[in-house]
Amino acid sequence: MIDTHCHLVDNKFKSDVDEVIGRAKQSGVKHAVVCPEYASQFDAVLDLHAKYPDFVIPAIGIHPIQNVQNYQPGFLFQKKNKPVKASDIEGVEAFLEEHRDVVRCIGEVGLDFTQHYKITSDDIVVQKEVLAKHIIWAKQFGLPMTVHSRAATGDTIDFLVENSADRVALHAFNGNLEEALRGLKAGFFISIPPSFTTGEHVSPNYVKLTKVRIQLRSWERRQTTSMYISSIPQPNT
Repeated sequence: MIDTHCHLVDNKFKSDVDEVIGRAKQSGVKHAVVCPEYASQFDAVLDLHAKYPDFVIPAIGIHPIQNVQNYQPGFLFQKKNKPVKASDIEGVEAFLEEHRDVVRCIGEVGLDFTQHYKITSDDIVVQKEVLAKHIIWAKQFGLPMTVHSRAATGDTIDFLVENSADRVALHAFNGNLEEALRGLKAGFFISIPPSFTTGEHVSPNYVKLTKVRIQLRSWERRQTTSMYISSIPQPNT
């Protein structure tokens, strides 16, 4: 079993990442695609791969939503989620070139139109420009992509198709059946997050997708998205 998308370099794992990996192995997980969200996590991904070379599959990419740290005299710093800027991907191509023998995936990248982040039309333009760059790099370095599409599933699929992206995993898929079929028709994989089952309740979309899987047996991949998306109210570890 392969975990196709997890965030083991998140700060929340600093104290127990070894135990988390140990439990994963005991549960039958053979490999895990470890994704950064910010450039500041790139080195940590490679360090974790160096420590667990047979388990960690390193991905490199910039998430469409970035954490901005604001420091104010007399106050603790605050982290505010802000849409990605063009400057956030400076140096990514050079990093990929330098570590091309180690990096095995482009991610986590994609589009996020969640209005909680007060996304503007200009933000959407920049997100698409950033995603287009990642698609180019995926082709340039011969790498698959793990793609984020929260509140933007249809737009993300359309953009990927328009830009001839291939070897794509639509991570944490939360679109509808029609969008799933469009993704499958384009040759993309769909990964199912734990949140498709909320406690004892199963998402209607998961039921529909499971029925589709009877005819399309090879499309599904499993992911934990550890530690962000859980089926129960606790960290997904």
